[in-house]
Formats: sequence, structure tokens, C-alpha cells
Amino acid sequence: ELRTNYQRNRPTKPAPSPDTVFHTEAASFRLETVARDLATPWSIDWLPDGRMLVTEKPGRLRIGAPGDGLEPAPIKGIPAVYDHGQGGLLDVAVHPDYATNGWIYLAYSDLIRQHGDDTSLTKIIRGRLKDHTFVDQETIWQGAPEAYVTGGVHWGCRLAFDGNGYLFFSHGERGRGPQAQDLTLPNGKVHRVHDDGRIPDDNPFVDVPGAVASIWTYGNRNPQGLAFDRSTGLLWETEHGSRGGDELNIIERGSNYGWPLITYGMNYNGTPITETTQRPDMHDVVVHWTPSIAVCGIDFYTGDRFPAWKGNLLVTALAQQQLRRVVIADGRVTHQELLFTDLGRVRDVSNGPDGLVYVALNSPDEIVRLIPAP
Repeated sequence: ELRTNYQRNRPTKPAPSPDTVFHTEAASFRLETVARDLATPWSIDWLPDGRMLVTEKPGRLRIGAPGDGLEPAPIKGIPAVYDHGQGGLLDVAVHPDYATNGWIYLAYSDLIRQHGDDTSLTKIIRGRLKDHTFVDQETIWQGAPEAYVTGGVHWGCRLAFDGNGYLFFSHGERGRGPQAQDLTLPNGKVHRVHDDGRIPDDNPFVDVPGAVASIWTYGNRNPQGLAFDRSTGLLWETEHGSRGGDELNIIERGSNYGWPLITYGMNYNGTPITETTQRPDMHDVVVHWTPSIAVCGIDFYTGDRFPAWKGNLLVTALAQQQLRRVVIADGRVTHQELLFTDLGRVRDVSNGPDGLVYVALNSPDEIVRLIPAP
């Protein structure tokens, strides 16, 4: 609660004028607003024709061409979401073979009213666009009702396709740290399924009695960044720490990332969670950010408009209102640079098909893009 109030009240700079040039180490750019007056834009992805899909946390999916802005009317037929606390309509991801199959995937906070309480977990669905409506809907993944819990924090959730028919997604621990270590529960994990929701028979815990068969890794607190580095095939993840201890991880099959048994963070009231930051049986972080930056969405830059950034990881931060450029070599971070700060809570970043960098801001709620400048 304290951190949330601080974040909400953190001052932002006045919006830069369209001709303001940001000079950074390897590139200069201007910021251009492509969509404004949104309601907590959460995720950006792209259709093959260059149109942009944007989720808004209260439960709207928007579409439009970047030069024209988003269409005023949201896509019809999106299921009701549990817009509560950090929950709502979360990630959107377009299937790599969209041109032939038309599938669009959504992650959202799903509500089940049981025992007199509102309980929720993340749910993954897919559907197709027809006549501005989300049709042909199928459930890809859903937790068992008994795993649903009350509360307003830590749903995750990001989606990432590996290009080989598998979908990876992250699920926060819903504010229940010890459950991240429990293989019989889905929260606090990264999961892997076939793109139609079937469980791969080579998942690491399929033969463990009682384990949730989709689990790929565990001990993850609240992962809100997930992206493949196409040049190496490695899957990278960012997750929120508590008070400190935000993490950048390489996600590897069957690994335990330690939450809450190892962490660089502490409780929000300043008391320690644990003095242990590493254990030989648990996966080390690549980088931690302490104090917390409230790390969120990530994407590897693969375009040609900023050639010096090619292959770099772009990292967003909510509380510290940052867009970072992270240089990675041989699985290690060798350099970090702040591209901009204090222009709003930075929720997501995405490579546009035009080679530009698109960013979802909260407070103000808009989509901006970085355009090369002399």
C-alpha cells in the first residue's frame, strides 16, 4: 500500500514538446504520441498488416494503425475481466503464424465467486478478429477453482511464443510467497503449453504426483516481463521484487528462482524476508535492481531504425518511470542506460514493424513512440 501510494504520487515531468530531442549514448530520438486518453494501457502487439493491438486494464482491446491512432470503439466480445487492484485485462500476443491461423491470445484476471468471496487467477484464451469482434474463443489455460485466491496483487502475466509451437506465460504468486515453491499450485511460476493449450509431454514436472503439469519454472514472484532473444533462443524474464530485489532472469527448464527463500528485497515494512540471496540449488539472477524500479514489460530491439541498439534488451519500470537499454553479451549484462525517465509509469515496450520503439505509459495513459532524430 505504501509503495503503491508513493508510485501514484511520484511527480512526472511535463510532456516534452514534439520537437524535443533526447540525446543518449548511442542514438538520439524524439517522442511522438500515437494514442492518448486510454485507460491504463497494459500491452502492445502487432498484426502482420502493421496494425497495433493494445489492451487496457479495465477490459478493452483496442486496434489501430500507428499513424492514425487507435479506433475509438474497442473490439467487441472480450470476456469480462476482474478489474481489481493490479488485475484486469493484461497481455495480448499475436500467434507467430497469424497470417495463416488468425489467432490472438489474451491473458486476464479471471473471477470466480466462491464461498462468498471474489477469488481470481490469471486465465489465457485465444480468439480471432471478425467484424471488429473477438470470435472463435477457446480457453488455452485456466487454473483449478480451488487454486483461485482472494486479493488484488500479482497476477503476472506475460505471454511469449518460442516459434516452435510452444507458448510460455508467467503467473504471479498472488501475494502468497510460499505458494511460489509449491508445485501443486500454478501461481509464482512460468508455464509452458502447446499453442492450443495441450501440455507438452517433456515439461519438467509432468511425472511429479500432484504437480501442475504446465509448470516450466517456479519460485517466481510477480513476473511482468517475458521475451525471447531470437539470436540465442534464450527466454528472459523480469519480475517485481518486494522492497528491492527486482530481477532479470534467464528462464531455464525446471529451475527454481528462489522466491521467497532467496531474495535481494525486504518486506515493505522494512523487516528482512531472508538474509539469503543465493543458494546452490536455486537459479541466480542475472541482474537485480535494489532499490526497486518496479520492472515491467521487456522486448529485444530487432529493428533497423536504431542500429546501435540492435540486440539490446529494452526494459520498462513503473515506480521509477524509466525506459532502460540493457546490453547483454554471453548471458550477462555488460551495460545499462536510461533512455528517459519521469514521463509516466512505463508499462510495456514493443518493437514496431516499422523499426520504431513503442511504449505504453500509465499516468498519463498513452502510447508513445521513439523516432530517430539527428
